Amino acid sequence: MYGLPKDKDLSFLLSAGKVDEVCIGLSSVIIKWPNAASISVEGEFVFNRNDGQSIRVKRGEYPLTVGCLSHLVYSTIVGYEIQDKGTLMLNFSNGDQLSLLDDSSKYESYEISTNQGPIIV
Repeated sequence: MYGLPKDKDLSFLLSAGKVDEVCIGLSSVIIKWPNAASISVEGEFVFNRNDGQSIRVKRGEYPLTVGCLSHLVYSTIVGYEIQDKGTLMLNFSNGDQLSLLDDSSKYESYEISTNQGPIIV
């Protein structure tokens, strides 16, 4: 909805620690870290597992299809890339990759919560 500038500094994610919780709701999934950082995903995402499996989940396909993200528990973010059109690609220590897409002009796609306030895309 709001996009994500390619030069946005998200380096705090690299020191967020290990994912300690993945919460699955009716229309969102929340990935939480112990230092109070979290990412709430309401839009489309692509999850590439370290075993080569790729899963694309579209808005409205929650909650039955997002269980794959439980694979992220106990892993850390080791890199990120902000791509065109607000897509945020996160690389995890276990080899998984999660791409969050800014897929709507009307609704929020994802929100990154930080100690400095939310980043809404």
